[in-house]
Amino acid sequence: MKFIFTLLASLILCSLQSQNTFQENDRNIYSPQLLKTSDNNYLLTLVKTSYVPPSEDDGSIPTHGSSTTYKVLKIDQQGNVLWENQNNRFSRLHISENASMNFESMYRASFQGVCCGGVCHNAGYTIKITTVDNQGEDTSETVNTNCEALLKSYLPLGNSRYLALADYYNDIYGSNVQPQLFFVEDDLSINTQTVIANQRIRYGYLQNDPDGNILCFYRLSSNDDTNLYLKKFDSELNLISETVLENFYDRFATSSVYLIFEILSDGKVSIIGKANTSSTTHSELITLDQNYSIINTETLPFKAHTNRLFSEDGLTFKMAHTLKYEDGTSDIAIGTYNNLGQLLETEIRDYYDIESPSYLMYDYDGNEIIMGQYNCCNLEDEGGAVAFIIFDEQTLEISDFNKSPVAVFPNPVKNILNISISNEEFNSSGIIKMYDINGKQVKHEPLRNSTIDLSSINDGLYFYSIHTGENVYTGKVIKKTN
Repeated sequence: MKFIFTLLASLILCSLQSQNTFQENDRNIYSPQLLKTSDNNYLLTLVKTSYVPPSEDDGSIPTHGSSTTYKVLKIDQQGNVLWENQNNRFSRLHISENASMNFESMYRASFQGVCCGGVCHNAGYTIKITTVDNQGEDTSETVNTNCEALLKSYLPLGNSRYLALADYYNDIYGSNVQPQLFFVEDDLSINTQTVIANQRIRYGYLQNDPDGNILCFYRLSSNDDTNLYLKKFDSELNLISETVLENFYDRFATSSVYLIFEILSDGKVSIIGKANTSSTTHSELITLDQNYSIINTETLPFKAHTNRLFSEDGLTFKMAHTLKYEDGTSDIAIGTYNNLGQLLETEIRDYYDIESPSYLMYDYDGNEIIMGQYNCCNLEDEGGAVAFIIFDEQTLEISDFNKSPVAVFPNPVKNILNISISNEEFNSSGIIKMYDINGKQVKHEPLRNSTIDLSSINDGLYFYSIHTGENVYTGKVIKKTN
């Protein structure tokens, strides 16, 4: 059974029983992501842009404001909000939990009063770390970089240590800037400063490989340099190897390219490159071998997609995207890809008019969770945008069923399913509802006797809810003809 948690003023209404919901009075929240916590709960992070309401005086339309903040909520497995925190001091891609069960995030901050080598300037960039305790209260501390540092990427190392990649200013005038890797220690000091290039970088990305080495991908700031650079370091930042993928960015026909890196368990590198122009979005899935040469490139025929959700062996992964039809309706397609980036299969799922899936993960019991939004950015609509989470095969349902007085048999069943409820009598007001794994209702009929005929439905896993008077019993059954 699916549980849908709604994160805005609108609720999602669908036919499934026993839904848990919570709502937020926000006009434009999107891109939900989840982090599992050590106490078997979840940390939910969202991007929130400001909302400027229409003016009755001049008839203006609502618009997005310029400010962007991040909302972080801790929720339990039933969707109850334990606490929430909203500010602009989070980097949602790398919120991590430390040994004290607090949550940390490193971010770039502008500040006044930069001093370097005894000379001070009135403004500049520094690096800060925000810590949120397990009650939702946050504090922010400044990393002791000594001089100005413009953060490009970072990698949590555990025990409140980080590896940071930043353009490091050796003077306050910006005449001596070097991109550097350095460790940020738990006392906020830095050490092992390693210069990676002789000029500023535009983008930088850090990842660990399966052997614990550090992969540093970067692009130089010059528009004329379209190479992608890769340097591999050991855990002490000793250089192991360096690779240049020449003219890598030329394939995107624009200088504004966003790359997302994942390292597969066999050492291959999977890169999603997405370039947005005024009229189109061009996305590619690029695979590098263990020597970091390009071995396969696939054009992705969609604009927006989720993260890559990896299988247990780390060699295949799933991504979800939207399928939009001519009649205005949409479905969600979830593709499975191999370690070369080749599409193996596609599942089509009707997830109640999700317009844009944004994240995939597995819950604590290995069940798939999909997150996304619909009505995004439609500020003139009374309901506003809606972001939500769908939990598939919620284990609470199974646990509740095991304790209930309901018995269904045989299970698996060929055609006729027997239903037994102790201390209950079947009557004309009782009904049974059944749903397939995509949430589509396949049965809805009165319980006039103790059996139900399933000969008309296909083989597979189904969820049921039995309604007798004030009680609702739920569970699952497998239809298997052969």
